[in-house]
Amino acid sequence: MFFVRPQHQSQLKTGLSEDKNKLVCKICRVPVSDHKYLFAINNKTPYHTFYNPGQIRFDIMTLTYCQFVFDASPPSLEFTWFAGYAWVILCCTTCYEHLGWRFENNEKQPAQFFAMIQSKLETGRA
Repeated sequence: MFFVRPQHQSQLKTGLSEDKNKLVCKICRVPVSDHKYLFAINNKTPYHTFYNPGQIRFDIMTLTYCQFVFDASPPSLEFTWFAGYAWVILCCTTCYEHLGWRFENNEKQPAQFFAMIQSKLETGRA
């Protein structure tokens, strides 16, 4: 695994709600998002299961906001899980753990969203 210096602090809004709704990095407990930012892409559910080309399973949740993550790859359309959206690997700014992906396409709505690995986050106090 490789790491790239933080290039893009992924923040769309500021502030998180009460501790019981916070989503924190399971390793270092930095606050990453909040349950109130869950959203259903394509008007479906915010929870998805996908497999990468190596057949590794990822249970993800889609969110409109994340903080304390950085881009760890260039954008790619290869093997995208969401048609038309390029993905960028996201890592925790504190412990460098791979937490998920940011999907982007300025010609679509939403222009960007986050797909975070459920097992890498937990609900609770930072």
